[in-house]
Amino acid sequence: APWVTISHPDFGSDKDVQLKDEVTCIGEYGAPEDTSKGKSISNQGYLLLVKTPTGVLATTTGDRRLLVAKGKPVLFKLLQSGDSVELGIMSVVFHLPG
Repeated sequence: APWVTISHPDFGSDKDVQLKDEVTCIGEYGAPEDTSKGKSISNQGYLLLVKTPTGVLATTTGDRRLLVAKGKPVLFKLLQSGDSVELGIMSVVFHLPG
């Protein structure tokens, strides 16, 4: 199964996550204060990794930021082995077995 290596300051070191399911959701940051002002919103962004027939697609939900791939903001990125994407303070590198 493919996997990602997550780099996040809260971890202290990199963490590998196997992409076993069709969709994997990874939270980037959760602010301790309530910023909703009475609205239904998320205090963090989420990286969504979705298995498709052509590979694994990375996108984001939960806030207004975009992913960053190769230094450029993108709505989504079809990942190849070794590709990295960033969401805020989190960086993720995609890997294929073999």
